[in-house]
Amino acid sequence: MGAARRGSRLALPAPRQPPGPDILDTPDRLPLPAQAGYLALAFLIRHQPPSGAPQLPADAVLDRWAPSVLVTAAGADSPQGPDPRQVLLARLTGSASAGLPDLAGRLIKGHLSTRTWPHRLESLDAAFNSQLAATLTRCLDSAAAALAGFLPPGSTPPGQQVLAQQLDSLRRTLTVLVAMLARHGHGPGITAAQAIISSATAPGAGEAALQAGRAAAIGLATGDPGQWSELAGQLDAAPGLLREVLCDLARDPGPLMDRLSEDELGELWELLARHWPYQAAAPPGPPGSSGGTSRHDTGETAS
Repeated sequence: MGAARRGSRLALPAPRQPPGPDILDTPDRLPLPAQAGYLALAFLIRHQPPSGAPQLPADAVLDRWAPSVLVTAAGADSPQGPDPRQVLLARLTGSASAGLPDLAGRLIKGHLSTRTWPHRLESLDAAFNSQLAATLTRCLDSAAAALAGFLPPGSTPPGQQVLAQQLDSLRRTLTVLVAMLARHGHGPGITAAQAIISSATAPGAGEAALQAGRAAAIGLATGDPGQWSELAGQLDAAPGLLREVLCDLARDPGPLMDRLSEDELGELWELLARHWPYQAAAPPGPPGSSGGTSRHDTGETAS
């Protein structure tokens, strides 16, 4: 029996009901029925008939599996066909009854409340539209609030590994949301991200505001490198924060370096030379390296 024929006869798992939206509240826990349902749908996509589109269930059936699709981590791309999760999300975007923007918002808040790494959010790019953009923009405030709850006034970045990982996850969630909005040129989302950065560059900004501004800045820079010149000017009011952003971009610049003009690359070089001046005795380097001046050397506050 051929793969296409087997795929056409494959049935979804049949619990009494597919897992409901409550599974989005704890994205770090994947129920077996949700995973089984997603794998069945993915099989139909991977083994679609040569003549056309995959034989997916009707919208009314697929809609009930939307939470399972959202909470299941994206798999590795296959050279034999498209990423099943992106195909499913694109299909769900066209179904008003699926309520994908609301489900996506619940998943984002699930990541924020559990402080888990938001690897499931990256694929939402395949479902981007004006309704989802509005949800992502609203969730920027939720992400900033989650950081404020994690880092109350007067606190400093946690030293314990588990807590540091949770902070990284919260910051990454905000970065992913901003990057997606910037990549699609969503004006209200970009404006909201710039407001978060403005709060971080204000005199006396607390640790939570600094961490939120750092995350939003990385999202803007990697989501839309065309924002870099304006962003660098905005961050110039907070040298310590700017240095942290530059260090983050040094580790993972995304498409930034490929998209900057020659003039912008020259300005970036001057910016780096200003914060890490060249010394004849040692080559320049990021904070903590043998040749660079750290933020502790300059008396700047960590961000």
